[in-house]
Amino acid sequence: LRVLGAADGLPPLPDTEYLLCRDPNSQNELAMVIFHAMESYQNPWHYNQFSAEGGDDPLMVEGGFE
Repeated sequence: LRVLGAADGLPPLPDTEYLLCRDPNSQNELAMVIFHAMESYQNPWHYNQFSAEGGDDPLMVEGGFE
């Protein structure tokens, strides 16, 4: 996935902030992977040469989920 914008002939999107709450008693492994990724990766565009306009920064998850 990537953010569509001016390069695609669309107006720029406003900045968006995602908040994720989790149930500490949950047994959902995928939800925990997403939570920990978001918790430790606050600004994905800060850590590499890509911008939100042209970035391509997928979340890679190895292994299966039950």
